Amino acid sequence: MKNIKQNSGMSLIELMISIAIGSMLMIGLVTTFKTSSDNYRELQKASDLIENGRYAMDVLYNDIRHAGYYGHYQANDLTYPTVAPDPCELTNTTNLLNALAVPIQAFSSATPATMASTGCDELGFFTSTNDLKPGSDVIVIRRADTALFAGTNAAATTLEPTTSSAADRTTTDGEVYIQSNSRSADIQIATNEVEVNPLDLTTSAKTADNATPTLQKMPSKTTATWADTRKLRVHIYYLSQCEAATLCASTDTPTLKRLELGPDGSGGTKMNIVPLVAGIEHFKIEYGLDTTPTSVDVTTGNVGDGIPDSYVSAPTLAQSEDIVAIRASVLARSLKTTNGYTDSKSFTVGPDNLAAAGDAYKRNVYTTEIRTNNLAGRREIP
Repeated sequence: MKNIKQNSGMSLIELMISIAIGSMLMIGLVTTFKTSSDNYRELQKASDLIENGRYAMDVLYNDIRHAGYYGHYQANDLTYPTVAPDPCELTNTTNLLNALAVPIQAFSSATPATMASTGCDELGFFTSTNDLKPGSDVIVIRRADTALFAGTNAAATTLEPTTSSAADRTTTDGEVYIQSNSRSADIQIATNEVEVNPLDLTTSAKTADNATPTLQKMPSKTTATWADTRKLRVHIYYLSQCEAATLCASTDTPTLKRLELGPDGSGGTKMNIVPLVAGIEHFKIEYGLDTTPTSVDVTTGNVGDGIPDSYVSAPTLAQSEDIVAIRASVLARSLKTTNGYTDSKSFTVGPDNLAAAGDAYKRNVYTTEIRTNNLAGRREIP
């Protein structure tokens, strides 16, 4: 008689061994996935930290190297002031023109008290300790756009509207322009023109402030070809204690910001707050002064030779006339904390030595040296 083999199922011991092996494999997979995810997040934080620091340097570099550029005009005929110009001047075209003599204006380790003597304080800027981060610098840059203004704005619409509607006359009204030739300059603020035809600087024989132009492209020429017009840029860089594009009511993420002279959207002129780079904790500027040779060169009409002889962190107004280079430094921190990390490193940011923060943010220092081409170039001895 044939024996029938009995089939048996998995025993309890085998089942428990299978579960144990599967659990160990699952734990290994979860651990590997978690490690990979943590590493990716840390790499992303490091990448953001590097990108923010470099971007801050790029923004400062591109603006500072154009300081003192006013088209063909070099502002040589302007008397260098004995009183610092108001960085937040809005509508006085004479004051705006005279301020061109100081293309770089320094406020070292600025506080609400040190900024109180400027018009910025009257406009509500830098009055609260929540806004201006203590210990950091403020720098003012004055220059013109490198691109010519041809009577239309970037959106390819006319400077002034085609209708007399009040609601339609606010797009670029209040924008500040500089019209210049090699001998002189004129500051103009775009104003409403209540008429059907739009104002176009290329054809209407009008200036931005809706006046008949008097500044010719080539001085003393009989042909009335009008001088080039460009937007005037007044930029105030400072470190804020919040990320919002408004005055800080409280503190959150320290942010490098810029005040920009421009239209307020209602037909007037204002200083607009523009957040630039979040996560910037400290901002310092050192100024390269060109003081030798001390005698005026007969060719350039200036002292010095276009090469910085020394660096100072808090130049006087008189010393600001000799600035030919800038050394900018920022301390950038990651936007998010890292679990299990404690920042025990101290940092040197320009002239400042900062103690270790002792928190869970990672930090890097970024420094760049910028030659102020328009200012240093005028001193170069052929």
